[in-house]
Amino acid sequence: MDISSKDSLNCSPVSAELHIPFPSAHLATVAYNSLRVDKEPKRSTTTKVLSLEANILKASFTSGDTRQLRTAVNSFLDLLILVSKAIDEFTPPDFKTKECPLMI
Repeated sequence: MDISSKDSLNCSPVSAELHIPFPSAHLATVAYNSLRVDKEPKRSTTTKVLSLEANILKASFTSGDTRQLRTAVNSFLDLLILVSKAIDEFTPPDFKTKECPLMI
């Protein structure tokens, strides 16, 4: 068996799932709406699915390649940090814990 040949290897998909809590469902929705517009590149075999459950943002990644999965998750985390900083910077302190209707 030639281990350098991808055809001879039986590779199963790899996946990662992240659950990110926010102080309120409204802030989770803000993050969701900010992050859902960024699709994975067409050349990537990675798929990303975002969902919301109350104040929890869920991100599921599946890929046929570990390296592409790592790249997609790292890119998502970079964007999540940016969104979180924007929420911290522009959301009044008393508004962060208020529940607002979901606007998806």
